[in-house]
Amino acid sequence: MRVKVVLFVGMAAVATGGALNGCGGALVGHLGDAGASGSSAAAGRAGTSGSGRGGMAAGGTGGTAGTAFGEPPCLSTVTKGGACSDVDQQFCYKTCGPQKSGVKSETCMAGVYIEMSGCTFDPSKDYSCYGIPTAANAACPAAEPPVAGTPCFVSECTVCNTLQGVAGGQYLDSAGAPKIGFCVCQPPDATGTRAWSCASDTAWPCPLGAGCNGTGGIAGTAGTSSRGGAGGRGPTGTGGVGGTGGGGSGEPACLSTVAKGVACTAADQQFCYKTCGPEKSGVKSETCTTAGTYAEMSGCSFDPSRDYSCYSIPPTANATCPLVVPQASASCTVDHCVLCNASAGLPGGYYLDASGAAKVGYCTCQLPNSAGLRTWSCASDVDWPCPLGAGCGGPAGRGGSSGGAGGRGGSGGSVGPTGGGGSAAGGASGDFGQPSCLGTVTKGGACSPADQQFCYKTCGPQATGVKAETCTTAGTYAEMSGCAFDPGRDYSCYKLPVAANAACPAGVTPQGSQPCDAAACTACNSLQGLIGGQYLDSTGVAHPGYCVCQPPNSSGIRTWSCASDTSWPCPLGGGC
Repeated sequence: MRVKVVLFVGMAAVATGGALNGCGGALVGHLGDAGASGSSAAAGRAGTSGSGRGGMAAGGTGGTAGTAFGEPPCLSTVTKGGACSDVDQQFCYKTCGPQKSGVKSETCMAGVYIEMSGCTFDPSKDYSCYGIPTAANAACPAAEPPVAGTPCFVSECTVCNTLQGVAGGQYLDSAGAPKIGFCVCQPPDATGTRAWSCASDTAWPCPLGAGCNGTGGIAGTAGTSSRGGAGGRGPTGTGGVGGTGGGGSGEPACLSTVAKGVACTAADQQFCYKTCGPEKSGVKSETCTTAGTYAEMSGCSFDPSRDYSCYSIPPTANATCPLVVPQASASCTVDHCVLCNASAGLPGGYYLDASGAAKVGYCTCQLPNSAGLRTWSCASDVDWPCPLGAGCGGPAGRGGSSGGAGGRGGSGGSVGPTGGGGSAAGGASGDFGQPSCLGTVTKGGACSPADQQFCYKTCGPQATGVKAETCTTAGTYAEMSGCAFDPGRDYSCYKLPVAANAACPAGVTPQGSQPCDAAACTACNSLQGLIGGQYLDSTGVAHPGYCVCQPPNSSGIRTWSCASDTSWPCPLGGGC
């Protein structure tokens, strides 16, 4: 029997921005006015309340608490991985994001500074200047990628990259390495010079920041009408870079001598593209860096002029998908343009790559090759063209909760399935997360045909989710990324607030397994439960995510149960 699971691998489906249109000019001060009330965004991301907070208390470590967002700032002696002691600054913030509009924390732990991942943005500020366009910005240079720190001349608040600002494009950092993200042209400095300020898509304030207006997705077209296949038309788009030229997106193609991490010189190909994504429908670049090696861009970029409706993510399970988990390059018989995975094509399902390792993503059964054989073409969810690509139609969107913790992708998304197996105690589906792993199963541990081949371990807050362990053909256990949650359960206890939870301790960052006294079912973090706040794990390392105060244990003690935002059941779980 197929175990139908839904895995929520990121909180990008939650939009916290109010509905402000266009470029609002310069950003407001660090403690700006409260944001406008959120409303449903054009790209299908419902806004939550925009009521701003005065700032995040940075306390909880060594008694150093800030009084406003991003305070206290780090001293110049604080560096990621640098040594620290009890007499040094224990907790502080450094700037990040475009034009230093966000912050990331540094925490002195075990004698070294630990830097938080990602970039956090002040919910009281207006980030409309960084709104991601749904169509190419004609004002952006079309022939070359913007390079961080180099001169620029486009208007302020014009978001640019190799796709002229469209999501999935890239820029070059100051070292010349390609990154998926965006750039804006800053106002003149003291010498009158304007330069690009760039940041990766994971450190960009939009589409989730206040004022972004949900413009992060490309608007879906109507429906997914029948079409003859995904690869009929060659891509067109940005040209080549560095004088090598090229007439379309993904040109020039890489020579066979180009490989990630391989040495290169000025005489070698300097910039080129390799294919990626399902049926090689996307590209990723390789750049010969000043360090003398090829650097490969992260993710996969898709041509905005192409129609990707063949890869639309279904709102309900595809009944024609096989009961077995699809494996890349294995034979298949389902119709082309039918997405399949372990959850019959639903978001969060997994597939097996050619080596047998489990990956979160999707597969499509390709048209017959020259030998008449049809095989699965698979790609991870981060290398899949939908739901943001042209023609995706937004079927993967999930309706927002009453607080506006809305859906992802284009308009017209519908609520996903809530069924799944029979019901067991606590509302969980009877076969969800079964079989459970034996004590001998560990991530990366050795395995043979005589060992347990596939099983689940718990994850998420209060062990409410599961992640799979698969014995691969390489003879080791591969652990799936993220955390899967039973679509038949009610996760309302983990709902994310649209305003700060007054019941959460103010000025304190909750730490996993430490005592707590907050009300049950109250999501807390350094921002009193708001998106972008953080918690400390049991070792004291900071992570973006949330905590809930568990019921008393056998000793009568209540403790925090915490999980990262990528392992939290809301906003997409049942009851959220």
